[in-house]
Formats: sequence, C-alpha cells, structure tokens
Amino acid sequence: MVAGHLNWDHQAVTKSIGRLLLVILCVGVVGCTLAKLSKESKAFYTSTVLVGRVASPSGWHGPIIVAAHTRKFGRVSIAHHTLLHEPGGYELIVPKGQYALFAFGDTNGNGVFDAGEPAGEYTGTAPIVATGTGVVGSLDLVLKDASPVRITIPVGTAFNESAAPHHSTQVGALADLNAPIFSAENGARGYWAPMEFFKAVGGNVYFLEPYDPNRIPILFVHGAGGSPQDWRYFFDHIDRSR
Repeated sequence: MVAGHLNWDHQAVTKSIGRLLLVILCVGVVGCTLAKLSKESKAFYTSTVLVGRVASPSGWHGPIIVAAHTRKFGRVSIAHHTLLHEPGGYELIVPKGQYALFAFGDTNGNGVFDAGEPAGEYTGTAPIVATGTGVVGSLDLVLKDASPVRITIPVGTAFNESAAPHHSTQVGALADLNAPIFSAENGARGYWAPMEFFKAVGGNVYFLEPYDPNRIPILFVHGAGGSPQDWRYFFDHIDRSR
C-alpha cells in the first residue's frame, strides 16, 4: 500500500515536472518571439524609406538590382538592396545615416554586378541623408549602356539574388492571388518580422485583372497580420461586371 502510494506520488511529480517544463518552453518561445518583434519594430520605426524610379533608355527591360550603400575607409557597405522585375519604381529602407544609390541591369541573372552590364548611380544631392524616419523621394537613377569607367560599386559585387521574382514589382501589375507571397503565412511574417518582410517583399498595390476604364476599381486593404488571400470570398462573389 505504501509502495503504491509512493509510485503514485512519483508519477504525479513526473507529470508536474513535465507540465512545468512545457510551460517554461512555451514561455521561452513566446519570449524569444516578442523579443524579435520588439527588435524588428524598433528597427522598422527608426528607419527611412528611399523611393525613386530606375529608367533604362538603353533598352534593357529585364531584372534590375538597386542598392543603398555607404563608403567608409574605402570600403563599400550595402545597407539594403532590392530586385526589380523591370525598370520602374523601387523602395529601400535604411537606418539613420548618409547614403549613395546604385543600380544595374542583371543581364545574366546571377545577382552579381558584372563588367559591361548597364549601370547607373544617383547623381542628385549627395549624400542622401536618412534621418531615421519618414520618406525621401524622387531619387531617380538612369542606367547607361555599359558600366561607367568610374563607379563606386566594384565590379564583381554579389547581391545574393539569382533570379527575378515571379511577380512584377511595379504598381498596378497583374498578380496571381494563389502565389505564396499572398498567403496567410506570409502575412503573419509581415506582422512578426516587419523589417525582414519589407526588405524581402516591399509594399505594392496589385491588380487581379487588367484595368478597365469603364469599370469601377475597388481597392482591398488587409490589416496587420492579414494577407490578400483573406479577401478571397469577396473576390469570388463580387459583381465584376460593373
């Protein structure tokens, strides 16, 4: 009887310890997640967005990499770069500091600035001052036919991009609602890791079908942690003839 009682106590203690460890593990995971969110949010809300357009009169209409960078003691440091599907608008997000802008046509899709590829730098007021808040706009660049002789970014600089995104990065581009970028999982990523998400995806307004001036466009905006796919029911049941 005593042995059975002791055995029961041992099982109860074991279960209690197991529950306690599970609670500690859960609290640890939540704590790490909240710590990451706090860090990401702080970085996001103390950054400046750089906005402009890349023109390519040379005729290159393929993927373009745009980068904001600093230069210290002769060394170039990339603060943020983005891959455009084609010439047009871009957005970069950087912490407080002074920057220069560079863009090149990734003609072979290897994510590396190779000799002879069309390239250009921002030639306006330099340096570009990011105050750690707000937006700096009209930072336009023009790609030249071939890499200029004098350019800040060394030939051979790699940007860890191997191919153009599967969707256009330009405002008003047609999009596939079933693409992973519009999923609920990706929406949650945007909430818990806003800086990481913005650097990887950016922000945009997409069309699900070609624009028709004779019909009324409707803009759907999802909330924090949401995704475009959250609106699927409305997309499927709305009267599209109007």
